[in-house]
Amino acid sequence: MDSKLSFKNCNWDEKILLFALCSCFLPYYITILTFAFVLGYIIFKKGKFLSTIKNLQNIFFGIFVVITIYTALVFDNWLGIVISVTFFGIVLIMNFSSIICTNEFYIKLLIMLTRMSVLLSFAAFTETLIYSGITKIFRANAYCMNPNYLAGLMMVSILASAYLEMSRNASRIYCFTVAIINFVTLYLTGSMSTWVALFIGFSIMLLVMRHHITIGIIFMLCAIAILVLFNSPQLFPRLEEADATIIIRFDIIEKVIECIKEAPFFGRGFLSCWHLNIITEMTNNRLWHAHNLLLECLVSFGIIGTIPLSVAFIILFKKLSIAHRKSNDLFGVTSFVIALVIGALAHSMVDLTLMWIQNGLLAVILVGGGIGSALKLSNKK
Repeated sequence: MDSKLSFKNCNWDEKILLFALCSCFLPYYITILTFAFVLGYIIFKKGKFLSTIKNLQNIFFGIFVVITIYTALVFDNWLGIVISVTFFGIVLIMNFSSIICTNEFYIKLLIMLTRMSVLLSFAAFTETLIYSGITKIFRANAYCMNPNYLAGLMMVSILASAYLEMSRNASRIYCFTVAIINFVTLYLTGSMSTWVALFIGFSIMLLVMRHHITIGIIFMLCAIAILVLFNSPQLFPRLEEADATIIIRFDIIEKVIECIKEAPFFGRGFLSCWHLNIITEMTNNRLWHAHNLLLECLVSFGIIGTIPLSVAFIILFKKLSIAHRKSNDLFGVTSFVIALVIGALAHSMVDLTLMWIQNGLLAVILVGGGIGSALKLSNKK
């Protein structure tokens, strides 16, 4: 199998999922329209909705959504209500992806993902050529709303390219070319945390695949890169802002904890930071989220709301673990999914790019599809 894999024989379900994945690399308003279209397809096509919601974790996701909608209503958090409904739609698409993905089709998804990442990268290159001289520290975001969102998409594509090459599902030249383009784009975003998340995710993938020698080489290269940055910090201009960024993060933590103490059990619904009008002192910016997954859950959902959400994801991760064990294949798609999940969780400790529609939709398509395809493959053995 190679990067010239044909997409002509895909059925309608597969074409719609491919379209949804591609939209994650297009302007966000196209992603939003595509999300609504796919959700409508799932709900209104006969038999799709019922088959999509028949999963144990959906009971807990459903409880979580009901709690967050009720809480948002109580506090007049109207945007939170919209996001609660959107979240349930995201869960439906994740299950839809799990149902229709086979191992062969999942590889097609990853190849299409890498192709679309190149398109997005060239948009970032063009933007950099036009605007880089205007500000002292320029950060590319292409047609994403924030450079960190673009960085998150590049991280996923780099992991996908690495997996495709190591599993021999695409040519080495193709995978290395895509990865290099993505690395350059990631550098242009100036996102420091994404490099750490990528390192963690890639290391996990190599560990799962038992590439122990490669892990050693990667650690050595990272050590060299760190030494180079200490000696030549101008190579990464945003390092000058590191101290200020840390101060801002502590300011956010302090303010969010105060808000958690005011409503510890139920929170105030999705995007409570925005609803509460939390503003950072140094930048005077209004916060969309807490920049930390745990703090965001507690401030938005409280202890009561966080419990069903946690149970739902524990069930989901258990499915991933079962799928990986049953596949009995070091180079199966679950190796990529595990790396993606851990990398995303690591990134969520300092930023929440998954709350944005492009990053979130891409993640659920890949996680749901990876688990579903692995379970189908293992049941055939």
